[in-house]
Amino acid sequence: MPSERSRYAQFLFTHLTGNGHAAWRDCWLSVVTDILAKYAYGTLDFRMGRADSSQFNRLDDPISRSRIVPIDEEAIDACYQELRQHRRSINELLEAQGAGWHGQGTGQFKRLLIDEGVIEDLIRTANSTAVITTTNLVLVWRRVAHRIATEVHSTESSAQPDSDWLVQNKLLMAEFFFCTELDSGRLVSDRLNRASESIHGPRGGLIRMLSLVSEEGVRDRHVEQWGGAWRVPAVAVPNDLFLDAVHQEAADLPQGEGLMHRILDKDGPVGLPVGNNLGVTVEHVKQGRKLMYRQYESCVLTYMTLGAIERLLRAAAQQQGIQHTTPDRPIPVLQWLNQLGLTSHDEVQYLWDAEQSNFRNQAMHGSLLDVESKRQEVSLQQRIEAIPESGRPLGTDPYVPEHIAARCLDCLSQLAQELQTRHISAVDFSWQSQQWLTPDEIDFGSHLHCDFLDGYALAEAWRSHIAAFVRTCMPCMSIFTQTGVYGWVRGYDQRDSFLLFMVWGIVFEALYRSTAQLCGIPVLQRSRYQGTYRRFQYCMLDETEAGLARPEVMDRLLEHIESNDRDNARTTLSLAIKARNAMCHGSVPQFNEHLHLAVGHLYLKSVQTLMTAALHHMTSVGAYYYFEKYEHDDHVKDWIKAEGDALQLFSRHNSQALAIR
Repeated sequence: MPSERSRYAQFLFTHLTGNGHAAWRDCWLSVVTDILAKYAYGTLDFRMGRADSSQFNRLDDPISRSRIVPIDEEAIDACYQELRQHRRSINELLEAQGAGWHGQGTGQFKRLLIDEGVIEDLIRTANSTAVITTTNLVLVWRRVAHRIATEVHSTESSAQPDSDWLVQNKLLMAEFFFCTELDSGRLVSDRLNRASESIHGPRGGLIRMLSLVSEEGVRDRHVEQWGGAWRVPAVAVPNDLFLDAVHQEAADLPQGEGLMHRILDKDGPVGLPVGNNLGVTVEHVKQGRKLMYRQYESCVLTYMTLGAIERLLRAAAQQQGIQHTTPDRPIPVLQWLNQLGLTSHDEVQYLWDAEQSNFRNQAMHGSLLDVESKRQEVSLQQRIEAIPESGRPLGTDPYVPEHIAARCLDCLSQLAQELQTRHISAVDFSWQSQQWLTPDEIDFGSHLHCDFLDGYALAEAWRSHIAAFVRTCMPCMSIFTQTGVYGWVRGYDQRDSFLLFMVWGIVFEALYRSTAQLCGIPVLQRSRYQGTYRRFQYCMLDETEAGLARPEVMDRLLEHIESNDRDNARTTLSLAIKARNAMCHGSVPQFNEHLHLAVGHLYLKSVQTLMTAALHHMTSVGAYYYFEKYEHDDHVKDWIKAEGDALQLFSRHNSQALAIR
């Protein structure tokens, strides 16, 4: 501060470092948080979906963090802008010191705070330094999210908006930063970079996507943590396959007996961390694996519970003569929900409405399978030796899979209890036949050739090949794929086969969308909302104008297949889509051994088709760049060599893949 200053400046400095410290601290904290967020934002690579850890992790070191926050004109002006919001109270305070102060104008106020050095001296105080070194980095991550969202909004409004995949990267990263509760730069950058290890970057590892942005940043309505108990819903309709399965899984999951605990080897051998010096035991690692399984199982249960809710709603609508379907497709629930007169109406609306949680839309399109990016956060908040049972979901984030499953189960419980008095019967489910596979379509699926049934060696080669492909392209789907393959190959199981149908639906939809985008097909619906807002949603898996099952998309995905096999491949993909969509709407009338075989064939063959389409595209593109480097003595020979070199990039982790090419 200058050697000579007015008594008002001296008084204000003293007041803000004394009784007025809270006001200054709030202003300074806002400025510091914004500066640190700007720094963190500058370390991000949106094309790769990664953070430069060597720079990002400086946020954890108090000395480095202090150096990131300079005492310069920009910081001083930012503080002034924050303090301007308190101008009236500061003027009143100074006017009370005696005649001579008239703070109605901004000029005098600015001279006092900046020219007379009040702000600069405040920044240099020990208390202000402490604010820098003790700031909760979670506040910084929120500001990073807003910066990303603001950039997305600005770019979308420009003449040259980002490509489909790049804007998706940004939306995924914005959601990641907005919802993380990790107060550590190292942990955040590590989790982000691990989630982006696939060739698709964050699109292969971060699933939940930001939907709504404005020029001010994130505008999604983020929900509060679920505080209710885990409920096992009553069965509103006796002997109903769908409702019985939800009831049984909701009871088994909290006890550590969920689907993946039954199918995968939960007690199999594990390795300890390299250089383990934290007392981590084999039992700790096994418990951590069980904790991870439980989160994935909650995703499957959410998927199935939402289908069960819609199933009951449509049965109630059918009973009352309310039109809820057309010959072509189901009518969206919110268009006829009000006609049902339900006391549980608000709970259903909350799950379906895009203006509220939008859980249903997000879950059915893979946007709530946020296990991998949340796993470390949940593990740190949970004593690994004591995984809780029912009534106490894990983690504090409202989007942790168990919280969402608990919300959906509560809604189903209320709906089932209410509909028990309406005596829903089998005749009220007659609408299912419009959406479910016909006998001829089931017969087509059951007669598809299945490579997994051609002996152990070939089955294991394909399993390994698919596993390597999923790990490379969409690692967040790896455990679902393992569960689906192992569960299906072991044969029909009255308890698990129907649940595996849900798992395959999740895998198929995610890989279909991923492969379509890889082949240059946009997978995002990008639109204006309420004037200046921008909304982003995944395209539906249907044949509408923007749907991902329209003919030109199918043509692109199947162009690598020999022409005489293309019709069968198209039918297979179409029926897998039909089965997946029927599941989402709760339209599954039965599931027996014959359906286990038929639907399994459809999904497995479709996954193989999507995998080969992706590999064909990547190999062709990669081969082009290799081809350009060669001397071209023999163009055909050079191209074949280039294809081989490119394929090695995608098969280097799986020697068996080359054997079945």
